[in-house]
Amino acid sequence: MPVSDVLGLLAGCGVIGAVTTAVAGGGRALLSAVASAAVRAAADTEHGAR
Repeated sequence: MPVSDVLGLLAGCGVIGAVTTAVAGGGRALLSAVASAAVRAAADTEHGAR
């Protein structure tokens, strides 16, 4: 398994954990920040792969 796949998996798990914490705590601002960071990270990953 390539290192980039492992790092992507770890990042995905981190995002899931942060979103779960934000939802459980009711933090809309935190949830919004995490969601936008996840979208930006995914866009950077896709752009770098080309």
